[in-house]
Amino acid sequence: MMYSFPFLLWRDDNDNIHAIANVCAHKRAPLHVSDYKANVLTCPYHGWKYNSKGCLEEIPSSPHIDIQKLNCSLNKFEILEQDGFVWIYLDDSQKANSKPYQLETQNWDAIFL
Repeated sequence: MMYSFPFLLWRDDNDNIHAIANVCAHKRAPLHVSDYKANVLTCPYHGWKYNSKGCLEEIPSSPHIDIQKLNCSLNKFEILEQDGFVWIYLDDSQKANSKPYQLETQNWDAIFL
C-alpha cells in the first residue's frame, strides 16, 4: 500500500515485475496471482480473471457475456527496477520525463541478497 492505495506487485517467471491496482473492477475485492506462468490475476469474490496488463479475460459465472463490450480493466502502473529498488510511476507522463534518484556509487558497494 502506498498513499493509502493498494498495489499488487509480483515477479513473473521471466523475472519481470508487474504493478497493478489491487482492486477488482467488479466489487473492489483484493486480487491475487493465481498463475505466475500465465500471469493470471483472480478475484476471490466471483472469480473474475485478469491478465498482467489488467484486462479482463474471463467471468466464470457468466461465460455468455462478451467481455470486449464491457471495456473492463484495472489500472496498471509503469515500474522501473534500479539499484535494488522498485520504482512505481503513478502518473504515465512521469516515466518519460524523469528518472528515479541515482545513488552515489563512489566508495559504496551494492550487495543484493
